[in-house]
Amino acid sequence: RLGKALDKLPCNTIPTEEEWKAEPQQIHQAIAQHFCHEGKFDLCTTFIEESKLEETEFTQDPYSIMHSILQQIDKKNLDEVLAWSEKNSAFLLHRESDLVFKI
Repeated sequence: RLGKALDKLPCNTIPTEEEWKAEPQQIHQAIAQHFCHEGKFDLCTTFIEESKLEETEFTQDPYSIMHSILQQIDKKNLDEVLAWSEKNSAFLLHRESDLVFKI
């Protein structure tokens, strides 16, 4: 079924095995980003060390901030969330975010 679904895609966007092998750092960066997006920072740190990803290529900071904000929202501690949103209002406006409205 997967093969048929892939064949129906408008273009073949899945890299070939050669392309995967040619760009291992990009693949490692994508995996590290996935771990951070999921909030698995310890796993991400270990993966970065073992894959020899350079810190200049990847940073956990934006994901750490995102998870901190989400935790504050879950705890209903909105003072920190409002302070962050005020500090980053230009960024939120550029992204057309309605975070402040939702809070």
